[in-house]
Amino acid sequence: MSASGEGHFEIVHLLLEADASTDVAANDRQTALMLASGQGHVEVARSLLEAGASKDGANSYGQTALIWASDEGHVEIVHLLLETGAAVDLADDGGQTALMRASEMGHVEIVRLLLEAGANKDVAGNYGHTALMAASGAGRVEIVRLLVETGTNKDAADIHGYSALMFASGAGHVFVVRLLLEAGANADLADNIGCTALVRASGQGHVDIVHFLLQAGARDVADTAFEAASVAGHVEIIRLLLEAKAYKGAVTTTSTQLR
Repeated sequence: MSASGEGHFEIVHLLLEADASTDVAANDRQTALMLASGQGHVEVARSLLEAGASKDGANSYGQTALIWASDEGHVEIVHLLLETGAAVDLADDGGQTALMRASEMGHVEIVRLLLEAGANKDVAGNYGHTALMAASGAGRVEIVRLLVETGTNKDAADIHGYSALMFASGAGHVFVVRLLLEAGANADLADNIGCTALVRASGQGHVDIVHFLLQAGARDVADTAFEAASVAGHVEIIRLLLEAKAYKGAVTTTSTQLR
């Protein structure tokens, strides 16, 4: 296993010729193929696969070779694993698939390969997160574009009620927000405590995002966005909300708590 993880192809080749087992695992159930895949050692991974190494074995965290390679951005390894029939939608113990990891980490070509291999775009992890949410929250514009173009659910929500648009709005990713709005994402969805994308952007001071949300017709239900901007002291956002006639003059006594 050490030779595989370090990329020592000749040593791995010699061991395989001597009938060494391809699937011996360490205490964490990590195999030689997982190590080679995670480190990007293409020739080692190819030799192990040709020798019959298990493509879909998982370590003690539930990570497969494909998940690890996708997370680390090793395009050739991902291509090799998919070509040899690795299961594309297996998830680790956190419910994360290869597509989710590649989407969050910004590996565009890997996302494209996984989608072409039939990866489920809308599968959700243990907390309801999808690949689109992961990409949106991390500001991965090209990946968001790929997912939207291939028909992912733009308005899916996690266990807290957060949508991809909410993640992008709260994190200040203006180009992702524009892309999602242009693709028809619902600007008025609210999470489990009643916060919308407009509320999240207003509370965080993201002026451009508030502008685009208002242009898309987002409403400030119960003046929650106005209150969030007021509490945080975001004058320009208050001005935008007033100009858009989003503020209705509701009197509130408690401040909105944004996560």
